[in-house]
Amino acid sequence: MALFRSSNPVLQEKRFEGTVLEGISTGEEMTIKGTMNKFGVLMALMIASTMFAWNQFYKGSDPMPFMMVGVFGGLGLAILMAFKMKWAAYLAPAYAILEGLFVGSVSAMYNNAYQPGLIIQAVALTLLVTLIMFLIYRYRIIKVTKKLRTVVVTATAAIAIFYL
Repeated sequence: MALFRSSNPVLQEKRFEGTVLEGISTGEEMTIKGTMNKFGVLMALMIASTMFAWNQFYKGSDPMPFMMVGVFGGLGLAILMAFKMKWAAYLAPAYAILEGLFVGSVSAMYNNAYQPGLIIQAVALTLLVTLIMFLIYRYRIIKVTKKLRTVVVTATAAIAIFYL
């Protein structure tokens, strides 16, 4: 029985049938620690390429090539990984780098065009919250329970409604 219905071909239930048996077999079990380590590496790659694109903008380089390579390369890889799920483990680092190029270029342009410093604050706070949550979850300082999920979903919904 499906949990939800979607016309999106990537999210249809039949796309996930048999993926466990047909996936990449390394002989290792998936663990929270391993998942969090991979998340950390991908996040570091994304941050590094974001900083590179940001610095290039402020050195006088045109941000459009970085932005276009990031957005179209990232889109291409996302589509490819959606249909070739076995490749996702190998293409994820490239996707993180391309995402960083796009985010860094767009952020630098907005920072320069509008209120300087605003984007830096937003990015810094977002990365700080992400890093703190990564460390808290990675080192099992908090346990995710049903009550915690309810609190997080409620708080997120309240913020979303407030911003509307």
